[in-house]
Amino acid sequence: MSEEEGRGGRPPHYEQRLSNAQAAIGLRQLQRLNTNLAHRRATAAEYTARLPLVGFAVPQPPVKAEPAFVRYPVCVKDPDKVQRDVVEHATLGDWFSSILSWPDSPAYDDYEAGSCPRAEEAIRHLVNLPTHPWVRAQDVETIVAAVARAEAMTRG
Repeated sequence: MSEEEGRGGRPPHYEQRLSNAQAAIGLRQLQRLNTNLAHRRATAAEYTARLPLVGFAVPQPPVKAEPAFVRYPVCVKDPDKVQRDVVEHATLGDWFSSILSWPDSPAYDDYEAGSCPRAEEAIRHLVNLPTHPWVRAQDVETIVAAVARAEAMTRG
């Protein structure tokens, strides 16, 4: 990504940046979009059903929303430890590890530490569970159990 794109701008020839191979892959992904979204919604529903049974709070989207989670966010005491302990079952994401969209220092965009205390607290405790098409229902069960074990060991 160019610096201009990072600031929301569009560099010259922005719309013409895909090679033929990239365009073919993009078109194939668009053809599978509805199936992908349906799978992500079903996987998220499994997490939503299972996580509270082992003591985790789950996201509460607005009533009319139909989210298709790219990753399913869960708050834990020690994200690094939970990620290490669960790695044999799944690679947990650390998306949203910064207040801003960039993983760089928040000072990069003149962010003032303490101005979003809830967001700052949330990112210190966030892991993201996978929802991609290769995650099956039995995988969700295994991932939830592994996260619960890791969290229990962290809390002692």
